[in-house]
Amino acid sequence: PNGATVAYAFRRGKVWSMRIGDSESDLACRPLEVFVSDDSRNFGVVQVVPRPDRGMDMRVEAMGVVGETFNLISGPSISPTEPLVAYGAESGGKKYVVLGTKKMETPDRVGNPVFSPDGRKIGFGARIGDELWWKVLDVASIR
Repeated sequence: PNGATVAYAFRRGKVWSMRIGDSESDLACRPLEVFVSDDSRNFGVVQVVPRPDRGMDMRVEAMGVVGETFNLISGPSISPTEPLVAYGAESGGKKYVVLGTKKMETPDRVGNPVFSPDGRKIGFGARIGDELWWKVLDVASIR
């Protein structure tokens, strides 16, 4: 984000890897999207996970932690104060906000979650029928 570091995913043979600056790490699956914290210290990827029926699901791998698999993932972001990721997810007709490895079910589709500058709160839009509600939650209460 600050232009000081380059991050990208690449494939060497059959193995997918992620490079950020001078650091490299192998990934569990093919990356779909790369995301980086504002200070460029932490990063993650949204990965494509093939299903036996030839369909595809998604999961987030961030800061060395591989998350749960969902049908759809949107808007991953990393806390500005710690290595913690948040994103919207859908699976089996249910919608979630995911913070680290914790997931909370929401009534309807979730917009991209964002952290407050101090990392203590997370906000997102939730569509409930024809209405759009803005939700703000304490990160400490979710953990």
